[in-house]
Amino acid sequence: MSLSSTCIGNTENEEANIINLVYNFDWSSTSLGPMDSWEPVIKTVMGVCLRSTFPICLHIGPPEWILLYNKGFSDILKTRHPFALGKSTKEVWPEICEIVISQLEEVRKSGKGMFKKDEYFELERDGYKEESYFNYTFSPIFKSDGTVWAIMNMAQETTQRVLNARRLKVLSEFGNRTSD
Repeated sequence: MSLSSTCIGNTENEEANIINLVYNFDWSSTSLGPMDSWEPVIKTVMGVCLRSTFPICLHIGPPEWILLYNKGFSDILKTRHPFALGKSTKEVWPEICEIVISQLEEVRKSGKGMFKKDEYFELERDGYKEESYFNYTFSPIFKSDGTVWAIMNMAQETTQRVLNARRLKVLSEFGNRTSD
């Protein structure tokens, strides 16, 4: 077996593990209730989320905003996975919950999506606080009665790109000053 097929197999296994976690989670222990009672649109979006390779998280059921996410998003959560599955946004991201919940509520009330570029967050994901940057969208998911019942969060971590650009700028300025 080649290295690339081993890596692909591991990725497929990790994706399958998260899908199993979601489908076997006791959703009746949350304010969302059992998965059988969910709106069809939520189940459809959940299927898209779980099978996507792009990091996606669903924040479901205001005001708690319960998390459901795919393999790609578990990489963003780092050590908060699998704890985050089925937990409220406030429980998962206590250090940034005020920012995130206010953005979720803005999308819920307006019914319009939101895009943020290189948004700064100070997160504790690996046991220490770290400077983190993300590009992300919040897109409303509507129930059949027209109310927003979930928000799809597609995210891409841009921390390394932002930090590298800052380092290059400092090095360039340093080079300009030393040549003077």
